[in-house]
Amino acid sequence: MRICLIGAIAGILFLKGLGGSFRVADAPSISLFYPVPLLENACLQLRPWAEFDQDQLKNIFYEIDFTFMLFESTESSWQSLFDLLIQGEHQGTIGVWAITLQSSSELIGLCWYWNLNRKNASGELTLFLKSNQTQKGFGTHVISLIVHYLFQQGLNRLSATAHPDNLSSIKILKKNGFKEVELIKESHYYKGAYHDRILMTLLKNDFIFFK
Repeated sequence: MRICLIGAIAGILFLKGLGGSFRVADAPSISLFYPVPLLENACLQLRPWAEFDQDQLKNIFYEIDFTFMLFESTESSWQSLFDLLIQGEHQGTIGVWAITLQSSSELIGLCWYWNLNRKNASGELTLFLKSNQTQKGFGTHVISLIVHYLFQQGLNRLSATAHPDNLSSIKILKKNGFKEVELIKESHYYKGAYHDRILMTLLKNDFIFFK
């Protein structure tokens, strides 16, 4: 999934289904619904997003530090992202949540799953948070709520990539049970240089749920 929580501020993690060793299992039954259901815990509420959220989400998008994202926050990149999410929801291939605090209706971020592989029971997840809402543990809980939901619906495996210097994202992934698999050398070209990514994976049986 392409999710990434950004180090000091906000970011996006990249989660992607991977091949693994063979084991005998029944064919997976994936039960995902559109729009997505409400997910919440004591401090956070993840609700289905709506098109009227666009202005608030656009402001959050422009606040993100894209140092570890390897692309820039421009008007065209935001519009491309927004159009992709709208199209994916209409096609039933992407599920999007708006993130708010239980104590306020103000949006603090956005998260979505996409690129699901129903045969392999894997998918991708993306998250970004408002810069003043990082370093508070929200990222760990947002990922926990969404991954818990996806595993409940039949997914078996998620993976993630993070910039090697994005220690905050790596820590959040590890708290949720992800393990480092390999360093993907020079996998992204950005601003005249090649950048590495760390590949991390999570199986359903290794997931740690934070309530």
